[in-house]
Amino acid sequence: AGADSNSHINGLDQDFYEFHDDYTFPFKGNAAHLVTIGTRSDLYQVVNYFEQNLYGSWAFNGLDSLAAGNAHSYAVGLPRNGVDPAARFKAANIAAYIQDQWTASPNFNMVFGLRVEGPQFIDKPVRTDSVFNHFGRNTAVIPSNLEISPRVGFNYSSRSGET
Repeated sequence: AGADSNSHINGLDQDFYEFHDDYTFPFKGNAAHLVTIGTRSDLYQVVNYFEQNLYGSWAFNGLDSLAAGNAHSYAVGLPRNGVDPAARFKAANIAAYIQDQWTASPNFNMVFGLRVEGPQFIDKPVRTDSVFNHFGRNTAVIPSNLEISPRVGFNYSSRSGET
């Protein structure tokens, strides 16, 4: 009975900044091939409050036990003393890309491209010894990947002006 145990304290605050720049030009003067070279940088800051079961949750075996006040169980999540319960971090995603938009005919376009991006955390998390001891995973080490994504797309119009 009552509220969902995950909703006692749950809040999210995000600041997001995007910087984007493109340069588009006809390849070797050929207007059928429009090449775009660009970059996009996303910077964001997150504060996520999530205190599961902070006020406690009662569980009952049915409506009869609820009416009689006979709970099957009670669970409560206790905050750790002196520890900020919010997850706070800053991160970024930096990307560069190139694409060719080829107008094969008045009714058919194709796009070919390549995007390279590198997501990264700006803040470094702390090591949680209990996670390391039980699972062998150091929570202070964040993988950093360079992602390479090919892009292919097309647009076909059966009649002029419709896609």
